[in-house]
Amino acid sequence: MVDISDFLKEEIKGPAQFNCNGKKNGCRFEEPAMNELIGSVFGDPSIFLDCESSECLYYTEVPGYKVHPPPTISNLSVRRNQISQA
Repeated sequence: MVDISDFLKEEIKGPAQFNCNGKKNGCRFEEPAMNELIGSVFGDPSIFLDCESSECLYYTEVPGYKVHPPPTISNLSVRRNQISQA
């Protein structure tokens, strides 16, 4: 058994991609350092998964994912709306 926990903590930084094509074993997870590890150990170019929607990975779990702040509505926009509705 090989312990890759240190590798995962230190080397996996993203950006990563997770794509599915709707076919059996059609989901593919790719991240540069992980692809290199998978290639050297198994000879595959990336990790292939067989999963249904949201079973394998949620988009916020992809390494390198950045949360975008929600858009803000300025007080001026709110005030204009209130005036136009009056």
